[in-house]
Amino acid sequence: MLIALYLFLGFFSILLATYLMYFVYNRKAKCKNKSFYLTTSVQLLFLAIGFVFFFKTQQSLVSILVGCVFASFGLCIKFSALNEWSEKKTKILNSGIYSFVRHPMYVGNIITYFGLSLILSVYGFLLLFIILPAFVIRGKIEDKQMNCTYSNYKRKVSGFIPF
Repeated sequence: MLIALYLFLGFFSILLATYLMYFVYNRKAKCKNKSFYLTTSVQLLFLAIGFVFFFKTQQSLVSILVGCVFASFGLCIKFSALNEWSEKKTKILNSGIYSFVRHPMYVGNIITYFGLSLILSVYGFLLLFIILPAFVIRGKIEDKQMNCTYSNYKRKVSGFIPF
């Protein structure tokens, strides 16, 4: 199904555009986060393996539709977090979506990638085993780089799962 490929490329392009927005907005930061390169590399690996899945397996209409729902939901979470992050301009955000999880952009990414993997193939969810550890590792690295005020926030709010 060629439509699956177009949907995948559309969602993936939007996701990459959010990274570009984040990168451009945050380019003046004095501390360059090396974990950014980890997640970027893993995302490119996801793209390459995803295409192999697409051309080697059969897509189903149900998995494509469910994948579109998850990808849209994940992008909504990511855009919400990105919008709040760009408005506040503080190091620690603890309101809005950030009052539920410490890393809502990564949660949005993970949900979006889950949707993308379902669009590519019924077995595409296996690709999450590539992408999920990268975002968890990046979140943990960022948690370690924060100050004492952050440790109080960290005790109150979960990293990735909102309970």
